[in-house]
Amino acid sequence: MKDLGPTDMILGMKISKTPKEISFNLAHNIERTLHKFDFYNTKLISTLVEFSIALKNMSESMSQLKYSQLIGSLLYISNKTRPDISYAVGRLSRYTSHPSKDH
Repeated sequence: MKDLGPTDMILGMKISKTPKEISFNLAHNIERTLHKFDFYNTKLISTLVEFSIALKNMSESMSQLKYSQLIGSLLYISNKTRPDISYAVGRLSRYTSHPSKDH
């Protein structure tokens, strides 16, 4: 066994340590996901979602496989370091079998 020094990354999360806290960051993973699915230069929006709002497909069609991969990436991010997007991602994950259909 070899000592590699202090840990600065684990499971794809960057670890920052100060005397008072330890924080985890997935910023590089989020950027990689945005580039992979061609969403890097899209307009930012709030993640607040009304419970009664009906979801409507407002973009070009996306294959079921690509949509499932995107939702999987977002679920990983939301479960690890972004609980603020968990509800919105969970709501979108309901439609992995028909991503281009209005709901």
